[in-house]
Amino acid sequence: MGDEVLNFGRYERQMILPNVGRAGQEKLARAHVLVVGAGGLGSPIALYLAAAGVGVIGLVDDDRVELSNLQRQVLYSEADIGFSKVDVAARRLRSLNSDISVVEHRTRITPENALALLANYDVIVDGTDNYGTRYLLSDACALVGKPHVWGSVFQFEGQVCVWWPAVIGPCYRCVFPSAASAQVPSCTEAGVVGAVCGAIGTTQASAAIALILGAGHTYVGRLRIFDALSGEWASMAPVKREDCPTCGTRTMRVLEDSPDYIGAACDISLTSTLEALSPAELDALLNDPPAGFRLVDVRETVEHDEAAILGDELIPLGLFLLGEASALLNPADDVVLYCHSGIRSMQAAQALPLGTVGRLRYLDGGFLGWAKERRCQADGEHRAISMSSERESKPSRRASES
Repeated sequence: MGDEVLNFGRYERQMILPNVGRAGQEKLARAHVLVVGAGGLGSPIALYLAAAGVGVIGLVDDDRVELSNLQRQVLYSEADIGFSKVDVAARRLRSLNSDISVVEHRTRITPENALALLANYDVIVDGTDNYGTRYLLSDACALVGKPHVWGSVFQFEGQVCVWWPAVIGPCYRCVFPSAASAQVPSCTEAGVVGAVCGAIGTTQASAAIALILGAGHTYVGRLRIFDALSGEWASMAPVKREDCPTCGTRTMRVLEDSPDYIGAACDISLTSTLEALSPAELDALLNDPPAGFRLVDVRETVEHDEAAILGDELIPLGLFLLGEASALLNPADDVVLYCHSGIRSMQAAQALPLGTVGRLRYLDGGFLGWAKERRCQADGEHRAISMSSERESKPSRRASES
């Protein structure tokens, strides 16, 4: 491949990197990457893959640009409203980099077309916003042995992971066994900060580029969680489930139909069966706790030390995903989980085997919603949030244990 094809002037800033060089740039030029979803995550993913010189980028989406998209979907402008996202995105990527090829798939991925769509691509990047498609991509990628670069956003939080059970670690279904259990409110219902889409989407693009270069092993099987309000990233390694129907001992041989794919062909909201608790209801429990009541913070230590609800205890999400939290809980416990905004609480609850605790609930809106409703400030000495001066006078569980 000649210098004129590599276009050294364009890629100079990355070709001087030790992990890229000429050989790495040639790998990028030969790579085929499928981006599923051309929205809030798909926009930065596609832009940075194109800028990096990924040779062939496939785009899968059947939506049209709407005004409400422009807050976070940076591929589009006001002039694009009403037009096909894939058409507009393809033009934008080609205008950004004429070295690359863009393949337009103006369709929605379904159980019928998934394997055919994945067939010609090396890396699959998931920029979708519905659970049906995520499960479908996870299952399809596991079936054909291709990396599934997944991302998700919710309000001020985002998550990213490369699921590649053919190489190491779990698949998406190992961590979230069913769509109903993984369900959280959509961006339409709960909102999302556009910049969080940028942070997660660019991380997904970085992961895809690292995989192409052969340096992406650190992304595989590690779930990373981003909190935009604190600027903190947390990282953990979920365990592979031997009983996983996708990648466990009974390995999939065909892409079987699944109720979890609902939403892959149409937008159908799935409802979690996990019981939600409002801030006011939590206040009532804290004032008069029932037998066995435990309030558990599943955030990271740094978040808990910064501000927490007085009387709680810390069991980070990583321990739930690693299967180690069960040993810290009892069947008679009445447990309420909370995190920053609610999403990690649901994930922690899903990771617990049935029967681990007597009753399991989560704080709707998380610490953020609770503190907003209470309009409280951090306690100066312990940096713990309390509801009243009366509760401030009572020692917290962690204070008494220290």
